[in-house]
Amino acid sequence: MSTHRQLSWEDVWLRTMKSFITSSQKENCILWKGTVPKNGYGTAWRNQKPISAHRLSWLAHNGPIPEGLMVLHKCDNKPCVNPFHLFLGTNCDNMQDAVRKGRHVGNGKNCLSSDQVNTIRELYASGKKITKIAVMFNRHWTTISDIVNGRSFT
Repeated sequence: MSTHRQLSWEDVWLRTMKSFITSSQKENCILWKGTVPKNGYGTAWRNQKPISAHRLSWLAHNGPIPEGLMVLHKCDNKPCVNPFHLFLGTNCDNMQDAVRKGRHVGNGKNCLSSDQVNTIRELYASGKKITKIAVMFNRHWTTISDIVNGRSFT
């Protein structure tokens, strides 16, 4: 009796996408043909959970996404799954990219690194007042309050 492992839809998709995309397709977007909800990003299912199709494309072609990083689009085309159009970055990188490309109003300089967030939390834990920390980091006190109370950067 031979045992055959049934391939999951994800396995098939990963293999198909990996073989489908060639270096000759670097310039053109490859649009996700599956579900695209209101947010505009293609959506697939992985381990019975939704995952953005561009993230799945990154996983198929480049491997794991390090914690704290996001998969961003060079092309700014949300349903694009072309791995040549994808790159890794932080939320701050994403915000600055959006400002540079005119997709976001602001200066893109309001980002805090994970080291800065950790320092803010350490200062607060050591007894430093939220208003003093806000001045140190040139932020509004409510931003610091949200960080130390776990409402942002969690």
